[in-house]
Formats: sequence, C-alpha cells, structure tokens
Amino acid sequence: MKEKADAWQMELTKITWDFEKLLEEYDLTTLNLKPSPGKWSPMEIIDHLIKVNVSYFSIFDRIIDQNFKEPLLGKLPFYGKKDGRTNPFSLE
Repeated sequence: MKEKADAWQMELTKITWDFEKLLEEYDLTTLNLKPSPGKWSPMEIIDHLIKVNVSYFSIFDRIIDQNFKEPLLGKLPFYGKKDGRTNPFSLE
C-alpha cells in the first residue's frame, strides 16, 4: 500500500504543478470572470480543485507512515443514485 500511496502523491503533485504552470498562460482577469451571479468563475473552480487535491497529502503521508486509521464514515457503504446524485437531502 505504501508504494501506491507514494505513486498517488507523486501523481497529484505533478498534476497540481502542471496545472499551475498551464494557468500562467491565461489572463487572470478572464479567469476571474463569473458567468453569472452565484456561479463560480473558472479561477474559483481551479482554486477549489487544487485545495481539495492538496488536502489528500496528509492522508497519503499517514498511509506511507502506516499510521492511517480509517474514519468511521469510511466503514459505511456508499450509495449513489443512477443519475449520479448522492445527497439524499438534495432539493433537486
């Protein structure tokens, strides 16, 4: 498992660096424009994806160090709907 965690962490790091480098080619004003009120701009989406990506690093470190303990929610089965929605409380 340690080797897999190392590989995942390296891959996520490379994707993050490649993505940040790619963003340097775009005009920040354009990337920060929201398509409409209440919607995220491309830059807000990108920022969110990078933050979520980086949030996994501490988990990978614990797996590598063999100190990872599965959280209680990780023991529950995953149930999704055929249309991809998973939130049973969704109003949509």
